[in-house]
Amino acid sequence: MTLVAVLSLTAGYVWYLQSRKLKQTRIQKATGIGLTLDTRAASGKAAASDGAAGNALRTSATPRSALTPRPHVSWLDKAIALKHSDLLVLFYSSQTGTANDLADRFAEEFTENYGVHALVIDISEESPTTMTAFRRRQLADSTPKERWVFGYFLSTYGEGEPTDGSVDWFKWHFGDATQYTSKLLKSAEPKDAYASVTYVLFGLGNRTYEHFNAVGRLFDALMARSGATRIGAAGEGDDDKSLEEDYLKWKAGVMPLMAAHYGLAAGDSRDALDARLQPPLSSSSVPPYLAEWDECLDDATAVAFNQKHPYYARITGLALTREALHLELALPPGLSYATGDYVGIWACNPPHAVLALAQALGQETALDQPFELVMDAAHPSASSAPALFPMPCTLRTALAYYVDLHATLKQHQVELLGRYAQDTDERDALFALADHRDAYTRDILTPQRSLTDLLVQYSSVKLPLAVALVHMLPRNQVRYYSISSSALESPQTVALTAVVVRYPMVRIMEGTATSWLQAVHDGMTAQKAAHDPSQSSSSSSLRLNAVSVSRTKRSAALAPPPFHVAMYIRTSHFHLPADLAKPVIMVGPGTGVAPFRGFVRERAYQAQTAQPKSTAPMRLTLFYGCRHPNQDFLFRDEFTALAAQSAAGETGALQFALVTAFSRHDGAPKVYVQDRLRQHGADVYAQLAQQGGHLYVCGDASRMAQDVMKTVVAIYVQYGGMDEDAARLAVRQLKADGRYAEDTW
Repeated sequence: MTLVAVLSLTAGYVWYLQSRKLKQTRIQKATGIGLTLDTRAASGKAAASDGAAGNALRTSATPRSALTPRPHVSWLDKAIALKHSDLLVLFYSSQTGTANDLADRFAEEFTENYGVHALVIDISEESPTTMTAFRRRQLADSTPKERWVFGYFLSTYGEGEPTDGSVDWFKWHFGDATQYTSKLLKSAEPKDAYASVTYVLFGLGNRTYEHFNAVGRLFDALMARSGATRIGAAGEGDDDKSLEEDYLKWKAGVMPLMAAHYGLAAGDSRDALDARLQPPLSSSSVPPYLAEWDECLDDATAVAFNQKHPYYARITGLALTREALHLELALPPGLSYATGDYVGIWACNPPHAVLALAQALGQETALDQPFELVMDAAHPSASSAPALFPMPCTLRTALAYYVDLHATLKQHQVELLGRYAQDTDERDALFALADHRDAYTRDILTPQRSLTDLLVQYSSVKLPLAVALVHMLPRNQVRYYSISSSALESPQTVALTAVVVRYPMVRIMEGTATSWLQAVHDGMTAQKAAHDPSQSSSSSSLRLNAVSVSRTKRSAALAPPPFHVAMYIRTSHFHLPADLAKPVIMVGPGTGVAPFRGFVRERAYQAQTAQPKSTAPMRLTLFYGCRHPNQDFLFRDEFTALAAQSAAGETGALQFALVTAFSRHDGAPKVYVQDRLRQHGADVYAQLAQQGGHLYVCGDASRMAQDVMKTVVAIYVQYGGMDEDAARLAVRQLKADGRYAEDTW
């Protein structure tokens, strides 16, 4: 990626931020989508470029202050306004967009098959108390009999946590709890608002976590206790294996039962395989505009930054080594974090991927034309259609910043491609992939084939742009990284550490976020070398001065500053104990060590700054594993130096020990972190069982975390004089007491 391309990232991010504040919704997210290309000539104030990459985002003829946000309308008011006695209301809570996608697909298919209007509602944008108003309406004598069915697509994040956007919803249902506990199943009070409610439920989770689908199971139990009636079985999707297959199996069973509840049979409204989704073109009276990026740098106390409202942070340092990328971001006053939290960032698709898809769609000459997707008010789900992304915008902006170009196509999307194939053989081949799971797995899922890949291979497919944006390309999602800095040591700087991901498949595939960060590093290096010839272009570490911005005068053509990242802080339950005297054991192979770098720096800072100087030891033991000490040992110099200083008694109250495990070290036997834990079993047991210590595990959930847990159980058996069942109960109690914490993926 060239420096010019890297610089062009910033305008899209800013525009994303500002347009989110407007909450403009002019978009239909189902079949009835119109696509308008604005081909007016750019002249005078009508054009402003965000860099040589050519994102021609135009200024609005209307001042931004005149663009009024659409007032929020509750789901109940929307439902009443539809005036349909038969209605399907689907709620979703989503961390990565999957639950949103499934809810949209479910609503669209049920509407097509049975003609029932549907609303799709984001739980994060609604007050849970609206259900109480619905119940009052049910009980009112003047209310006509309505057959409304509610659906819930609920994601469980991590170890039994609700998604970021559904925390308030979760608290309302479960007495201010913020994550699953076994007591909630018994103590949650029934909700009268759900009495007589009819519903369907599909939970999303990952079986590698102990509390699989906890949010969905908790809610299902509460609904039963409240007198609600579920249609069919509760579905559970396992993201560790095949969530898509789980969903399709559940859907096939529940939809006929829903139809029977409504007294309906499948009609003729379902499109035949050769029918195409051809959205009508329509015009838009809203001209494109250029966001005023410096609004994003205002006082952070003025807005709550979250998954939908990120902060635009300046990069103050970015280091690239053979092992990883280390990024540091400046935080404004009012935006804080705790050591052990996460930082979420939005990445950008590389220019070559943007161009490749545009060419496959036959839109390469329209990349810099502003366009808008216009809602078809006659479509059944028009009233609940959310904004896909800020519009109007250029196609280059949409493909670079707002959609995931690397997403693997799903089977139903492969079928949709077949509908647009001009060649009969290609059409039949695509339909065969859509109909046979084994073939789809072999040719699409395993090699992770994207929309671009399929359009290139099946060149007769002529896919309309609106269909591609609405039905084929998921939204670009935030990526989460454990914070690797200490909030006490550097409260106004947050750091993250990540390995550049490359998948050795049929061809080399790169992780979107980490590859983008590497490109940003390369651009920063090139810029610094251009200003300072003594700075080598291959420099591995950079630190930038603050960008000075004048806010006294606004300019529609104001260029955004380079090297900023859209981000926000996500809180976690992965924090050090408040009692400094409690021993801490950390197990973090690979990039799992990132939060422990923050832990270690925090305790070191506390040892240095304690007044009066603490005499009680602050004991930390880090079990770190990687392949080779000279190839992928993250923070090697930092950890080994501190361990040596601690052994020499030079770190005050801090007692830091480093235990390493290498699995590919010059022909030596493979050693993993669980092996080292077993070797130090007596000390591990003493710290946990006798000294009230805390154990933290970060890294791979499918194997490493489970192996560590088995090892800890074995340690309790060997050194605690108990049988395996008692040892398991003891370890489970550690988790219940908050002394065994996991941050796994």
